[in-house]
Amino acid sequence: MTQDSKRVAVVEDRISVLPSNVIDHILELLMVHDAARTSILSKNWRYIWAKLPNLVLDKQFCMKLAKKSHNVFKETIDMILLQHIGDIVKFHLDVSGLHLSTYADIDRWMLYVTRNGVKKLKLKMTEDENYEQTSYIFNCPTLTHLKLFNCFFKLPDSFLGFQTLTVLQFESIIFVPEIEFCTINVPLLVKLTIELCYGTEYLNIVFSSELKSLVIVDSCYIETALRTLAYPRDTLFGCNPKGASCTLNCLWRLFICVNFNEIGQTSYTLELIKSSPNLSKLEIWDYATGDTAEEVMKYLDTPACLDKTLNQLEDVSIYSFNYSNVVLSFVKLLFAHAPSLSRMIIHPDKASSSEEELNVAKELMRFTRASPKAELIYRQNYELD
Repeated sequence: MTQDSKRVAVVEDRISVLPSNVIDHILELLMVHDAARTSILSKNWRYIWAKLPNLVLDKQFCMKLAKKSHNVFKETIDMILLQHIGDIVKFHLDVSGLHLSTYADIDRWMLYVTRNGVKKLKLKMTEDENYEQTSYIFNCPTLTHLKLFNCFFKLPDSFLGFQTLTVLQFESIIFVPEIEFCTINVPLLVKLTIELCYGTEYLNIVFSSELKSLVIVDSCYIETALRTLAYPRDTLFGCNPKGASCTLNCLWRLFICVNFNEIGQTSYTLELIKSSPNLSKLEIWDYATGDTAEEVMKYLDTPACLDKTLNQLEDVSIYSFNYSNVVLSFVKLLFAHAPSLSRMIIHPDKASSSEEELNVAKELMRFTRASPKAELIYRQNYELD
């Protein structure tokens, strides 16, 4: 054996004796087909890739297969699933770059993974497609994370809820109820995201007070979505039928889009903030439209609109700040009721003039602050977390 061969052997031995979870992590960083190629390294590596608990079939991977032909795309994913050994803990499938003539393959793959121990399921379809989510996910007892993009969502009649889910994300989903309301019971939910969805006026999400992170980005039915989340019909976490707000004791992060010119959206946002005594991070996207701010200004001038001290609130970010009197009044309220506030970050609307920015900045600096350490930061460029 040459000196170079000995060096290769030593390197191979060092990798092969790594803990299985480390090897799994290394293979997960590779594209699926590259991970499969490791099976030719040696007998020890022959089936390692087939035992990977996490399968991520991303957009790049799917599009590369589909460019060859639909049959190559279908048969390759069939092969990956059929050759898999053990449970599939995480399954991510992103076909958002493809226009499929049939969804039979998607349905079959969903059936397979939900019968093989999947806990984290993410499915991203192409926008404007008409894919209706299959019933298989509703009968999966192992799901803890569910993320759906660009689908029709229709609950089966006998659905009792996602009893094991801790993370739920809906993005660009159309809710199609069989009856008046689409009720989703998620008693263990910790993180909820509803983004750019339609039909939320038919949606009723019932969760416990363990919810820690709530993100709502829904320009069509934001008021209804807020009402649904703040006042669910079920009494799972202490809401009474008259509509008194519930207490979300574990909620620490809230991201929400609000039209501050609408009294419904503004009031429900404040109710949600007041209902979260441990809220520490608040992020708001201001997309005010219309011209009904007079009613909102009267509401914000009443002591009842924010009659609680926000003791845990430390970090506030307001995006697309449009310099309106309504938004200024909202910021003034937060400054006055947050004794632990460490920073208020204002991300102004890029269309505003420098003179207007200067005048508003001066006014913001004059607001009374309950927190002596509260810092006001004016930041032109921003990126969402």
